[in-house]
Amino acid sequence: MKDILKKYGTNKVKEEHLIKRHQTTIFPSKCFNCNVYKMQPYDFLTARGENTGKDTCSACMSINSKKVKDSVGKNKIDCPCGLSYYATELNTCKHQVSKAHINGVAQLRIKGLNKICKIQEMRKIAQANKIHNYYSLKMEVIITELLKLDVVIIPDVIKC
Repeated sequence: MKDILKKYGTNKVKEEHLIKRHQTTIFPSKCFNCNVYKMQPYDFLTARGENTGKDTCSACMSINSKKVKDSVGKNKIDCPCGLSYYATELNTCKHQVSKAHINGVAQLRIKGLNKICKIQEMRKIAQANKIHNYYSLKMEVIITELLKLDVVIIPDVIKC
């Protein structure tokens, strides 16, 4: 208690965002990971200033976060279909059979289209190319109709 009074001047929390979360007193608490006593709530806040309630100090949380970011960054794949995902064998198989991947790769074959479009943008392209009932067609149908055309007109709104 003497250390708290020496360091903070009082054992009462002064920050409004901590008081709103009913954290009104400063008290010593032991970190679950490093087994060192630190001051609750100040030494147990995340980078955003929130208390997770897991009894892990800020230093241990930052070390764990760095490990997770490093491992996740290594496995991230940017697919040509326009999506990014974390590569495991199962995720890769699921992604390659998904409609988003199939439609994204098919869009790359459309002449003059150099980006992956959403359904609203594809309908605008279909309208510009005078495809009948473009407003009710699904993405796959629009793509197959556009692939049949020799010259595809792409509106200026959609061009990158």
